[in-house]
Amino acid sequence: QESDGGGGGLGFGGMRKRRGGNPSREVTLCPHGFIAGACARCADEFAGCSSGCGAGRFCCGGPGAPRMEGPDPLAATPAESNRRARLSCLFLLLMIAPAIGAAVLLLQEQVAPAVLLVDPRDAASVKHVFFGGGSWLVHCTNQQTAGARTKQLTKAAELLRPEGVRVAEVPCWVPLPTRKGPRTLAQRFKFRDHPPVAMFVQEGQKPQFLDTSDAMLSGPSLAGQILRLRAGRSASARPRVTSRGSRQGGSGRREHVGRRPAEEADDEH
Repeated sequence: QESDGGGGGLGFGGMRKRRGGNPSREVTLCPHGFIAGACARCADEFAGCSSGCGAGRFCCGGPGAPRMEGPDPLAATPAESNRRARLSCLFLLLMIAPAIGAAVLLLQEQVAPAVLLVDPRDAASVKHVFFGGGSWLVHCTNQQTAGARTKQLTKAAELLRPEGVRVAEVPCWVPLPTRKGPRTLAQRFKFRDHPPVAMFVQEGQKPQFLDTSDAMLSGPSLAGQILRLRAGRSASARPRVTSRGSRQGGSGRREHVGRRPAEEADDEH
């Protein structure tokens, strides 16, 4: 008997079909049109699975799915989880550390550049460099020389930054407003009216001029001159020990050592 529609039969309620007119080659098809016993959809229906995963009785939702009791033997231990978390944090830090370092350097360059380039009309910055405190290596420029030695000045700034000395390029021959009328820095501090001129300004004191010969205009040479000037000033500011056991500072004030002033006054009477 040959049938092409649904009906009762074998297997999963399928139908018989004769192939080639040979009764020995009859096969049973399921309601879905597949050979009975080989249809995944029938296996899901038999197992009670509605997900259509085709796993039959081993479906995650089927009654024949394997059940595991107790902890998962393949699960990571707390120590392994902590180790993985630390490695992940370290890897993330290694990935973002260069970007953070570059951002910090960029911010530092914006806030406190290695070489401060003073605008010719920026009288406030000129006043800050010469009279606002701090130590500065000042390189004077005009329109022709502005920016010509920035590379050498940057090298000097790298050497002087740990010593608390900053570097500035200042237009020394541009008149600026003062109480006595417009004057250039060359007129105010009485130095020549053309470059090269470099000076050391410390804590708003009178500038000390540097050697600006060709051999001394490199970054390390300028930095070395500054450091020698600072060392000489520090040595001259040290208190001198007198034969009476007292120290006398650069300002003339006497500081007594060893005995109190009252005891020394008694000895003088």
